[in-house]
Amino acid sequence: MPTYEQGDSVKVLFPHTTVRLGSFAPALVVSTSNGNDALGLLWVVMVTSAENRGWPGHVAIAYLSATGLPAPSLVRTAKIATIESRDAAPLGRVDDGVRVQIMPLIANRLALQPEPLCPRPLETAGYPCIAADAFARSGKGATGT
Repeated sequence: MPTYEQGDSVKVLFPHTTVRLGSFAPALVVSTSNGNDALGLLWVVMVTSAENRGWPGHVAIAYLSATGLPAPSLVRTAKIATIESRDAAPLGRVDDGVRVQIMPLIANRLALQPEPLCPRPLETAGYPCIAADAFARSGKGATGT
């Protein structure tokens, strides 16, 4: 089974598209399950034809030669999906310029903070930053009380 990295273009059965049932659509890998073979997940964003209407946050793919895409295309950073890596087929790779443009747009769309703040006692107790931040917002302690 192929392995994927951020910036790889793939073809997938993308959820909620208007393509024929059973047709594949291009997508761009934005994250993987960090080598956790038990999960085998990919987070992808939809790639659409440049002929489709633009949305805020679209990024044009200017250099098609290495992407495996057949026509000028746009990355739709608003259409994010989680798929199993076995359901993807490799096409190619976008240039680093596209990848560098889309990642901040996705982070902004998902309201992600670049570096989550971690209350020190929870972080040193082995809780990840996200859990520590959630505890801090909920007003509960590390035990959930």
